[in-house]
Amino acid sequence: MRLYIVLWFCICLFSFELHAQNLVLNPSFENINAGNLLCNAVFPSPPALFNNSISNWTQPTDGTPNVYHASLPNACGYSTNSSSPVSFGKQTPRTGDSYVGLFTYGVDPNAPFVYREYVQGELMTPLVVGANYKITFWVSLAERSSHASDNFGIKFHQGASFQNTTANIPNPDNFLMSGPISDTSDWVQVTMCYSPGTAGITHFSIGNFHDNATTQLNPTGFTNAYPDVAYYFIDDVSIHEITGNVFNNAGNDTIVSICSNGPTENLFDYLGNGVDPSGFWEGPSNLGNGYLGTFDPTLNGPGTYMYIVPGWVSFCNLMTLVPPDTAFVTVEHSANPVITSPTNFCEGDVAINLMADIAGGIWTGSGIVNPTNGTFDPVVAGVGTHEIIYTLTGFCAGADTIAIHVSPIPEVNFVASQLEGCVPLSIDFANTNGAPNSMCTWNFGDGNFSNSCTPSNMFTQAGCYDISLTVTENGCSNTDTITSMICAAESPQAGFTMTPNQVILWDNNEDLKLFNSSTGAESYLWTWDGIEFSTEENPIVSLDTFLSEARFDICLFATNSQGCEDSICQTFEVSEGLIYYVPNSFTPDGDEFNQIFQPVFTRGYDPTDYNFTIYNRWGELVWESNDPGIGWDGAYSGQMLQSGTYSWRIEFKLLENDERRLIHGHVNLIR
Repeated sequence: MRLYIVLWFCICLFSFELHAQNLVLNPSFENINAGNLLCNAVFPSPPALFNNSISNWTQPTDGTPNVYHASLPNACGYSTNSSSPVSFGKQTPRTGDSYVGLFTYGVDPNAPFVYREYVQGELMTPLVVGANYKITFWVSLAERSSHASDNFGIKFHQGASFQNTTANIPNPDNFLMSGPISDTSDWVQVTMCYSPGTAGITHFSIGNFHDNATTQLNPTGFTNAYPDVAYYFIDDVSIHEITGNVFNNAGNDTIVSICSNGPTENLFDYLGNGVDPSGFWEGPSNLGNGYLGTFDPTLNGPGTYMYIVPGWVSFCNLMTLVPPDTAFVTVEHSANPVITSPTNFCEGDVAINLMADIAGGIWTGSGIVNPTNGTFDPVVAGVGTHEIIYTLTGFCAGADTIAIHVSPIPEVNFVASQLEGCVPLSIDFANTNGAPNSMCTWNFGDGNFSNSCTPSNMFTQAGCYDISLTVTENGCSNTDTITSMICAAESPQAGFTMTPNQVILWDNNEDLKLFNSSTGAESYLWTWDGIEFSTEENPIVSLDTFLSEARFDICLFATNSQGCEDSICQTFEVSEGLIYYVPNSFTPDGDEFNQIFQPVFTRGYDPTDYNFTIYNRWGELVWESNDPGIGWDGAYSGQMLQSGTYSWRIEFKLLENDERRLIHGHVNLIR
């Protein structure tokens, strides 16, 4: 590799030419309109008077500067030799017959705020961007000023400017910092410098651009009607371009080769004779030994380094910076390259171009299909580890080696605990590729996923589901999908009704009819008390089967074509029924026949829940018993009652369903 060094060096000398044309129009204020000159010293003067009294000069604010002219009588306030008691003073013009006057400091007598006045001049031609200009004007303090001030300044404009204010205009382009000017008898020169940064500058303003706090004042001892003012006369304004020749000695451009494994060198030695040693270096890393630019390949990195020599020239009594001279050094490390490409690939990956930190070398090794671009194709390389070499040749030689590993695409094999069933259907899955470091991602097709290699999934909706498994090993992934691997069927719904749902023994009962209301089933099995008795859809059962009092569970098992089953059971009751007899008369006359009135219950009632009462014709209770084995003998409180008709009432509970019954009637007592 080669090191390219380009050096620009400049030794700047200026030969000043101060005889350039004055660019200020009407620089000494001689071109006036005599008819508009103001005689009496009126403060403030009407704004239009100044603009109409003089050519090429205007007022840039509401402050009101004044024109003084020798043609005015001495009694006038604005005569150059004024004897008027209201005048700010008098002064002989520096040249010609005219000058202007303005406040550089003051407080408005009608309101206590900052008061300033400025004069705005016009240029013959616009200023040139980057050119250097010297500004000169002459000032004299009016002898009736209470203060002298500093900060005379200048501000340039693109066209005439006007601001509706009597306060100070901020931000001058340049200003005097030498202290207050106190001379009232003679003219004092003010000099400034300016180099435009923008085009189109045609006007400029002169005055004090600072506020009261930053304006330095010296009291004169004169007591004026305006106690806090500084008033100055101005004459002979000039703006000249300063021209000169700049001589450059950049030295010899040269090309130098430096290897990154080479010795330490001083870059300055390659720049030729006559190079200014006052410069300095900038770049990607810091070079040692100042202007020499000591370059240590083991410490300094590659990139572009720049040698800079500042340029200065004496301009307007100031040291002014001119454009520096520069030289560029480009360092390219070519030894000990470093391969920056990835080292792990999968068997089916697309080919990529390998990268190194220094370009221009040759690539070799298994899988390299383009030695210049370093194109590595994993398919061509095949599974395994491959040595790849990157070599730089030429003036600075070097090489780097890496091992690239191409991993195989993993196999995807998986099984399920069953392939079909009825919802809700729980299925266990397993990855069976046998690799212990596999990472698994399952998609069960029902919106559920899992990262376990042996997951379970519950299918809650009927349908067939595609099952996908992605296996990742060593950063390489492979996916397999089995379409409709798991099919979940809807389960049937068993249901039936029966007529009747209960019978009484010894009655003339009809057959038991079973009505199947199942859905989604194709085969049926009926049982009672666990004993199978029919596979018909709607069987009829003879009630002769049931010969004893009992409750039987009749169950229906409904099955669909997928073997899914549902069942339902109902209770069928066989009871003996209720049998009783109540006589309608009895004869308690002392013989051996029909002495007791007693109902006869043979079956179907609960003897422990029994109440028997007798009432006379007035509704009075005459006898009561809770024992069905005891009858009424016709007596009340030990006394035999008369013959007649009596009411009876019997309340009891049925055995078959715990229902309570109430029966009543009449019995005839006969003596």
